[in-house]
Amino acid sequence: MQQKLHFVEADNLNAYLDVVTGIQVDHGLPLLIHSRGSSAISAPFEAAVNELSNVDKVDSLDQKKGGLVVIFENDPALLSDLLMEYVDNHSVSIIAPITAKYYKNIPLYLIGIPKGGTHLVMSLAAALGYTARCTTPEKLKGGEWYYVEYSNAHTRAKHFFVESVYKGDFGYRNHPFNYTPVLFGYRNPADVVTSEANYYHKKGRTAFYNYFAHDDFDQRLMKLIDDPYLLGSIRDRIVDYIPWFDFGNVIPLSFEALIGHKGGGNKDVQAQLIWSVQLKLHAPGDPYALGEQVFKTDSDTFFKGQCGTYKEKFTPEHQAAFNALPQDFMHRLGYDYEQDTVYAKRIDEYRKRPLVVDIAEEWPAIIRDNQFLQHRIIEYKGQLYGLPFGTKLTAIDEMDEHNPYHIVRGRYIDEVKALLLKKEFDNLAE
Repeated sequence: MQQKLHFVEADNLNAYLDVVTGIQVDHGLPLLIHSRGSSAISAPFEAAVNELSNVDKVDSLDQKKGGLVVIFENDPALLSDLLMEYVDNHSVSIIAPITAKYYKNIPLYLIGIPKGGTHLVMSLAAALGYTARCTTPEKLKGGEWYYVEYSNAHTRAKHFFVESVYKGDFGYRNHPFNYTPVLFGYRNPADVVTSEANYYHKKGRTAFYNYFAHDDFDQRLMKLIDDPYLLGSIRDRIVDYIPWFDFGNVIPLSFEALIGHKGGGNKDVQAQLIWSVQLKLHAPGDPYALGEQVFKTDSDTFFKGQCGTYKEKFTPEHQAAFNALPQDFMHRLGYDYEQDTVYAKRIDEYRKRPLVVDIAEEWPAIIRDNQFLQHRIIEYKGQLYGLPFGTKLTAIDEMDEHNPYHIVRGRYIDEVKALLLKKEFDNLAE
């Protein structure tokens, strides 16, 4: 059976049945249906399916024969758990309900190691249906992807959590990263440094291109492997990104697995990776069809887009310099210089790892602006409040529109400030 993920309106019996009949027509064979969870329509669905010909309901599905899994669970967290049970089943189609975790209801962040295939990650996000918005606004929107900081796709973990937190308002405690899933692209560092050597000297591509103006390729590569003066070693540059692997809301995507057969990989490995992303993000589609949309050569930063190019470019001197570096950065990513496969050893570990994303509405009250017209602007459960000084943050749940302070609410800080200004002018006019 074609591997595919379908999402339909929750508790819409006709929507479920339309998918079943469509699959039945396309499948052309007896259709095995395995139902999971329960809702208001699960019993009527069972009755309707009993009237269909060439359909058998089963208690479980054979891994090889496959079939159709119909899920009625409307709780977003429980639905995610059920979906992840099929991360290794590549012969099933699944129908599941649209919930608060459906990809169009949740924004997405993108991060990539420079020259590590970031545009592959962008292509995957586009294939899944996300709209590129890039720079992070005050409020993120579901179904759109953004950079974590500024217009930079290559946010370094240490920079973000140390330097930016130090400079950011209230220590970035309210930053959307904490409750937003992230796609993070990484690649064999030996291929990363090879790609750097093919790119960093080009005029207009980097601020430091003149640093390599008089170097040929071999000299650029040697300098980029271990530069004690400006850029540091390739280990130094990769280590800045390693902490992203340890965050539960981050989905690591190996370049070698994501690139597919067009880039020297394997389309089945690619489809397995994309399938896992679909299950985590509740994104519909056929992983093989989505994979055909990932590999593109029209990016300004594209050079070759192949796995293992370092084996063609490294001289014995380059290899010796690379291997002289501490190899912890290679091992953390799951690579070895002399490995006999292009794939990172940890791709299955990350593919099967559940996505863990905090819920913004469950966060405690956070100060967004500490002083404006004798008020503090507080974010709580997705809303912004203008609270008079002296108001306890713990009292927000008890407030309503008729409270003695006439609490101002809004979605944006400027909106709350405008309402507070209006309130101030109204009080002066009385």
